[in-house]
Amino acid sequence: MSLNPAVTLISPARNEGPFLLEWIAWHRMTGFDNILVLSHDCTDGSDRMLDALAEMGFIRHQRHQPAPGKSPLLSAYRAARQDSRVLASDWVMALDTDEFLQISVGNGTVQDLIGLNLHGYLGTAIYWKVFGSNGQDRWQDGFLRHRFTRAAETQDEANRHFKSLFRDPESFATFASHSPRDFRGRWKNKERWVDCEGRLIKAIHLTAPVQHARATHVGRITHTAARVNHYAVKSRESYALKATRLSGAAMVKRYDDTFFATYDTNDVEDTSALAREADFAEEYARLTARRDISAMHHACCAHYVTRLCEVAGTDPAEDSRFRHHRALAGAFYP
Repeated sequence: MSLNPAVTLISPARNEGPFLLEWIAWHRMTGFDNILVLSHDCTDGSDRMLDALAEMGFIRHQRHQPAPGKSPLLSAYRAARQDSRVLASDWVMALDTDEFLQISVGNGTVQDLIGLNLHGYLGTAIYWKVFGSNGQDRWQDGFLRHRFTRAAETQDEANRHFKSLFRDPESFATFASHSPRDFRGRWKNKERWVDCEGRLIKAIHLTAPVQHARATHVGRITHTAARVNHYAVKSRESYALKATRLSGAAMVKRYDDTFFATYDTNDVEDTSALAREADFAEEYARLTARRDISAMHHACCAHYVTRLCEVAGTDPAEDSRFRHHRALAGAFYP
């Protein structure tokens, strides 16, 4: 194994402008040296911001176009599976922009996790740590890690889903949100998945073409070495907007009251994601060194407020948040 493996992060993203800068800075700090964001049909200006960040060398940005009525996630992962730099990576992970990989070993990098626990295995399951709304009703521009600091207990049903960090990407026929599918290679007779502590998960079978491993039973959940902080609901206002759209994978309505009740988990205070604020601030400053990046961010935020107001049936011109972000966006707001 390479002493400094190349690790790729892939993420589908549409109209996620208010949340992108924090997410990108966090994962650059966490050690991902190739971040590929795949967008389609953005209306908030986030694709323009992603282009600018790509020009600056912080990420790569690729547009894709899902067929009408088809899953945009599958389209994005199909495009990522065809990307030569992704296929040349030592390790690959897929995360949404409301998911933050947090490493608790070494210096907090994904390379530390790989070096400590993942020798000899093809992939690892890293479980969700689901954060709730903190009782917040309104969206405000701010880092998710700062605003939402209450989460589920480790052995909670909400956390049983996991995301996968895996190697040998070319040997999988398909990428997907939680784990790749249909392993067609042969990797030293160790075609096995482990949890982030290196313990074998026997229930995950890699060679079944239709199986998409995404969860285990609650007793297997561990956050000792790593977890994926999942801000699934954010504020009630943001969730109301989320509830207007179909799920990206199954293209069905799933963001209902039951979903909110399941993932609005506020049982324990958890501020561990704030432990590396100095490192994060340094990375964030790099992203925003150009003033136009901040202006594009505020343009995305202004657009976001208009969508929140549309759901609520209110006038964005009367919303102080819209006026604030519109002023800071300048010419970048259409």
